Amino acid sequence: MKQRKQETKRLIDENNQLRKQLNAENRHYYEDLLVYMRAHTLLRDDFIVEQDLLAILQDLIDAQQSGMNAQTYFGKDPERTGSEMLKAIPRNIADFAWFNLKLILMMFMIFWLPQLTRPVTKFDVGNLLIVAIISIVAVWGVEWIIGSYAFIHPTRMQTVAFYAGGGLLFVVIIGLLAFFKSSWEITLSSSTVLVITSLGLLVGIVLPFFHRLTGQDRILYFWSMFILLLGFLSRLPFLQRFMHAKIDLGAWQWLLYVGMVVVPVLFVLTVWWIRRRKK
Repeated sequence: MKQRKQETKRLIDENNQLRKQLNAENRHYYEDLLVYMRAHTLLRDDFIVEQDLLAILQDLIDAQQSGMNAQTYFGKDPERTGSEMLKAIPRNIADFAWFNLKLILMMFMIFWLPQLTRPVTKFDVGNLLIVAIISIVAVWGVEWIIGSYAFIHPTRMQTVAFYAGGGLLFVVIIGLLAFFKSSWEITLSSSTVLVITSLGLLVGIVLPFFHRLTGQDRILYFWSMFILLLGFLSRLPFLQRFMHAKIDLGAWQWLLYVGMVVVPVLFVLTVWWIRRRKK
């Protein structure tokens, strides 16, 4: 699986370089097709999709050198071309399951891991599952919307509705995390948290020697290591009182709550920006 993932990344990198050879008209045509196909690959084999996209690109470059444009060579309906190609690509349930598992792990790192720094660490399994399911469905929805509008320029109202819906979904997730409590709650003792954070830090120290961290991986890695370190220090007897001291900003206490919302938003935007730069 790792070798196939590396090959897929190589195909994407090669695609990014070769696209620079297209003129503006052909590049617009091809990139719309690229967005459409990549947005519809949740249940498809990414490697085969990237192989097909690269083959199309190479054919288009040859056609361009012969004086033909993309519409003449591939037709005026790129959506139909992409749809027919996707139908020929086999489904890959294993990659789909792994994709969703990674989303759940990411949710765990971002939202549950900070619980290890609290004086009393409670792990609400039901809360995490509901938030994870909503987040996974939301990602599917975003992928579907991106694919649906690959060849259509959305109106201003549709764009506003999309961002408003995303903002509302974010508020719902934060609300569930803050206020929803299920009966599937596990309370961890200080000694258990100390063991978990110690093992987590040990794995984190060794990990870079066995796995090359990319841009997004680095953000999650340093975020997790920072939280694990705080959790570890907060369980040391001589630091417990200091680490668990209540922050009282008086009239400016509201800034603390604003920061608790703004920081995760900035984190998500940073991950999105890094992914966009890579593409």
